Amino acid sequence: MTLARYDGNHVDSLESVLLAQAGPDTEEGEARRLMGMLGAKVRGGRGGVRSEQRGSGRTVGATALTLAAAVAVTAWAGVAGAAEPVQPRNVILMIGDGMGREHVQAIRAARQAAGQTLAMDEVNDAFTLMTTYSADAAITDSSSAAAAMATGYKTNNNWMSILPDGTVVPTLLEQAERMGKATGLVTTTQVAHATPAAFVSHIKDRNDFNTIALEELASGVDVLMGGGRNNFEANQRPDGRDLIGEFKALGYAYASTAAELGSVDVTKTPRILGLFHKDNGLTPMKKRPAGSAEPTLSQMTAKALAALSTNPNGFFLMVEGGQIDWESHNNNFDGMIGEGVEFDNAVRVALDFVKAHPDTLLVVTADHETGGLTYNEQDGSYSWSSKDHTAANVAVRAKGAGAQEFNLAVMDNTQIAQILADLAGYPKPLVVQSLPVQDDRPGAPVQVALKVTSFGRPVAGAEVKVDGKVVGLTNSNGQLKLDVAPVLAAAQAAAKAAQAAAEQGQAVDEAQVLPPAEDVLVVEAVKDGYEGYIGSVTVSGLDVNGAVSPAGQKAA
Repeated sequence: MTLARYDGNHVDSLESVLLAQAGPDTEEGEARRLMGMLGAKVRGGRGGVRSEQRGSGRTVGATALTLAAAVAVTAWAGVAGAAEPVQPRNVILMIGDGMGREHVQAIRAARQAAGQTLAMDEVNDAFTLMTTYSADAAITDSSSAAAAMATGYKTNNNWMSILPDGTVVPTLLEQAERMGKATGLVTTTQVAHATPAAFVSHIKDRNDFNTIALEELASGVDVLMGGGRNNFEANQRPDGRDLIGEFKALGYAYASTAAELGSVDVTKTPRILGLFHKDNGLTPMKKRPAGSAEPTLSQMTAKALAALSTNPNGFFLMVEGGQIDWESHNNNFDGMIGEGVEFDNAVRVALDFVKAHPDTLLVVTADHETGGLTYNEQDGSYSWSSKDHTAANVAVRAKGAGAQEFNLAVMDNTQIAQILADLAGYPKPLVVQSLPVQDDRPGAPVQVALKVTSFGRPVAGAEVKVDGKVVGLTNSNGQLKLDVAPVLAAAQAAAKAAQAAAEQGQAVDEAQVLPPAEDVLVVEAVKDGYEGYIGSVTVSGLDVNGAVSPAGQKAA
C-alpha cells in the first residue's frame, strides 16, 4: 500500500485513499478523531463521514474510514524528511487485554459523562491499527499475542515465547536486562497469567502457573505486581518452595496490601514483589468495597515507575489492564467500564511520567479484542456478539521519544518488539531454526535450510558454522541450505582424527574426541552488531553410518 502523505495544504493522496478504501464498518467517532489529528473538521450526515481540510477548498466524502485508510490518514507524520528517531532510555508498554476500539469509545464516553478526559487520547504522537493472529489460529489468545509483542515471533495459542518448532526466543525484557536496565511487570491478573508471563517465561502451557512463577523468580525482573499469591507460597505449591521467601532473600521488598506497597522506600529497596490477592487476579473495580486493602492499577504503576526510575540506565515496564478481557468474556459492560477507566487512570500516571521524563516512550495497545463489542456514541447503546476473543484489529498509540516510528499504515503485533528493540537499542539476538527442504527425487541428498533471524526478522549475511566449520553466509531471506550427509561425515572424521591423536598422547580438546550424535548438528551463527548464537539442530532420517534418507527436519 502506498502511504498517503499530507502537508497541511494538499489532500489529493488522502482523498484517493479515502475514496478507494472507504467501507461501511468504521465508526464515525473514530474518523472524527483521526481527522482531528490532522486539523480537519469532520461532519457526520446522511452521506456518512465527510472531511473538510481547512484552507484547501476541497471536500473528501466517504461513508467511513476502513482500516487501511484510517491508519493512512494518521501515518503522514514524519514520512518525508523525518529526523532520526530519538532513542528512548525508558520504555513503557501498556496493554489493555481484550480492549478493542469500541471498548475505547465506551471508556471515553464514561470519562466524558464524569466530566473527565480520556488519557489515552493524549497518547497521540502516533496512531495505527494492528493485526493479532497467532501462528496456528486467526484468533489469538493472550499468551501468543503477548509473546508476539515480547519477542517479534508468532507462536501457537497457549504457548509463550517458544516457537512452534520448539525454539526458545529471547524477549524484550530479557534484552533490556542485558543492557543493565531495570525491568517490571504489573497486572491486575495473576502475575503468572499469560500477558506478564510471556515477557519472562518460555513454556507450552500458559496455565502452568507454578512453573511460570519459578521462571519469574529466575528472570530477575525487578518489579512484579499483581495477584495469584498462592503460586508463590510454600503451603500452596506442589514442590513446597517458599518463593516469597526466595524473592526476599534476593533483596526484594514484599507487599501484600496497598498500605504495605505505599510504605516501600524505593530509594533503599527498588526491587518489589507485590502479590495482592490470595489466589486470583485483583478484585474487579466495580466489586471493590470502600477502603479495599488492594492497590489499584494506577497505584501499582506509580510505584513501579518510582522504583524502576532509580536505575540510571533506564527501564522497561509492561503494565496490563488484564480484567478488561475478563469482564468482556462475561459481556459485563459495567464491569468492563470499571476496568477500562482504571486502566486509563494508569495511562494518566504514565503520561505524567513521560512529560517529566522526555527520554521515555509510552506505547498503549491491546493484545486482541474480546466480546465483539459494538458501542453507539450517540445514544450510549451497546451490544456484544461473542463471549470470546475476535480477530478484530486493535489500536496502537504512542507518545514520547521515538513515537513517530509507530506512524505506520498498518502493523502486526510482532512489530511491537521489533520497533521497541530498534528504538531502545536493545541487543539483537540471533536465533537459528531449521526448515525442511523437500526433494523427492531418487537419490537426492537430504538438505536442511538453516534460517537465521533476530526479533522475528531475517538476518542476511550471517556467518554460519556447523560443528565448528564455516559453511556459508545467509541470503537475503536469512537462509542457508546445506547437504546433511557431508557435514556429518566431516564432523565424524574429525572426531576420529582427534581420537587417534589423543591415543598417541597428543593434547586435544575433549569435546573434539566425542563423535557427534548421528542426527544432531551443532550450529553457530555470528554477525557484527548482533549477539551470536550457538545451539543444536536435529535432523531425522539418519542411519548409524551417517547415510540419510529423505525425511523431514525440525529444530531442536
